[in-house]
Amino acid sequence: MEKEEEREEMSMFDETTIRAQRAARSGNWRLFKRILEEDTKRLLEPFDLFGNTAIHIATRSNNPWLLHELLEVLPAKDRWHALRMGNCVNNTLLHETIFCTRVEMAGVVFKFEKEAPPEDAPEEKKGLPLVEIINDSGETPLFRAAKLGMLKMLKYMAKHAQGDIPRLFVRFDKHSILHASILGQFFDVAIWLLNMDEKLAQHRDMNGMTCLQLLSNMPLVFRSQATSMGAVKNLIYYLLPEEGYEIDDDEEEEENGSADFGQRSDLESGQQDKAKLPSSVLSRINYAIWRTLAKEFNGIGRIWQRKKQHKLAEHLAELLVQRDFSWQISFHENFQPLIVLPVLSSKSDRIKHIHHMKEMHKTISHSRSYKLITTATSIPHSKNYTPLLMAAGSGIVEIVEKIIDKFPEAICHVSQDEHNVLHMAVKHRQLKIFNMLKKHSAFKSLLFRITAEGRTLLHQISRMEFYVEQHLPGVAFQLQDELRWYEVLKEINILEVI
Repeated sequence: MEKEEEREEMSMFDETTIRAQRAARSGNWRLFKRILEEDTKRLLEPFDLFGNTAIHIATRSNNPWLLHELLEVLPAKDRWHALRMGNCVNNTLLHETIFCTRVEMAGVVFKFEKEAPPEDAPEEKKGLPLVEIINDSGETPLFRAAKLGMLKMLKYMAKHAQGDIPRLFVRFDKHSILHASILGQFFDVAIWLLNMDEKLAQHRDMNGMTCLQLLSNMPLVFRSQATSMGAVKNLIYYLLPEEGYEIDDDEEEEENGSADFGQRSDLESGQQDKAKLPSSVLSRINYAIWRTLAKEFNGIGRIWQRKKQHKLAEHLAELLVQRDFSWQISFHENFQPLIVLPVLSSKSDRIKHIHHMKEMHKTISHSRSYKLITTATSIPHSKNYTPLLMAAGSGIVEIVEKIIDKFPEAICHVSQDEHNVLHMAVKHRQLKIFNMLKKHSAFKSLLFRITAEGRTLLHQISRMEFYVEQHLPGVAFQLQDELRWYEVLKEINILEVI
């Protein structure tokens, strides 16, 4: 008896609530609704360990009628509180609806939001729209939708926002909604946001990083630094359509949807939604064929998703480059220091430093946490470098090309520690960047730059703390890779030039 009493005291939920939990877990939403309608007070009580109410849980059904009926059975006073009630991290009902694939789920919430608040409602909450309520992370539903890549829901919520929408795009810790979407690699969302508010491109987070700087530290999302796929997959990648990568499949299927979403304002669709489809008839036919093949064969679908990511990242970089003028701040000292050979430490210290740098690279490449990606990058002191130099160090040919094509004088940019784009490419062993710069008419002028530490390009080649072996098996292949770099510089007669 004592054990049974202890078990009852430790149980957080009664038998009725446990039955409703089982129904929700199994997807039996009819039983879930029937159980809760017997006692509507349970709709406002904690339903799980995360502090969610049954109303929060109902959003997982993706059924707007279920959510509508559960809210409707509540008295008007309780319903107003239910819409604004938060869970353990203060996510409201609108925060939770972003996981739904049907925007009608948010439509139900907005419908009941129009009801008058009760008399006992706090004054500060009476006039506060649901889209402006923040959770414990300082995120509005709009911010949360962008962070998780829910473009369709983001557009719908933005349509129902009032007043100055950009004020909802920045958290209290200065991270913008554009930073969050780029970190999540949701580049279609980032493009839409940038067309909504161009000022986001200039916004800096708490670490002083702009979105282009952030993108310049993500080499794997670009084709130039993507891992090899093999001959057959590379052929399929090449044959896949070059256009139509801003098409939202969900919107395309619901092009003639309900009257509520049939006519879209500029706010909802964004400028890039115009003329999304491939231009020519043959391109449209080719697109339709490949889309059918992608649905039938998962392998083709995965390659297409990869190409879509590369294309969207490239398009986003182009938009950000147009709004970046950081290269104009350049440090060209009149006095050039003498060439100073670096003081070499002991062999054991160098080995420890190399191992430390490799571990740091592994930690950064494997971690996907929000804080680590924004505060630690593959380039030391990266926040002091412009996107041009950061992209050169990361080997992102697409960003370097776009900056130099848009602003030819940017190639002469010099950082505060007297590094130019060629120094960054050589120091980080980015051969593609080096070969691209080699074709430029200003290449020879870049060779003469000496850093603030007194290092020439030959000194940069001898440095091993920035060396990454590019997945080469064994030290012998790594040595061959370093010898190839020596041969490259030998071809341009850098010894004679310097």
